[in-house]
Amino acid sequence: MAELCGAYWLIDAIASHQPRCRKDKMLRDMQFWFLRKKKDGWILECERDQDDVAFIQKIEHSDFPLDVIQIWVQDNVILLPSEYYKGMNMNGNGCSGRAGSN
Repeated sequence: MAELCGAYWLIDAIASHQPRCRKDKMLRDMQFWFLRKKKDGWILECERDQDDVAFIQKIEHSDFPLDVIQIWVQDNVILLPSEYYKGMNMNGNGCSGRAGSN
């Protein structure tokens, strides 16, 4: 996403908030970020959980091609929701499903 959309600045913005996130017990393990286009610019939001906004950053100018994008940070790894689900198998437990496999 960063390379395709020219949005390394977005990764930098999220990374710049990590010291603040580490101080919030609910944000240490999982964060939900949203970049949303508004009439007068952009809003970058960090949520602890659905509708529990931790903080907001206004971004005045961007040529980001989408009106909205969601990005997650889990255990200090920045990823798209699709990357998270791709790492899990179909039954959702994240295991290979094979007995005895390590």
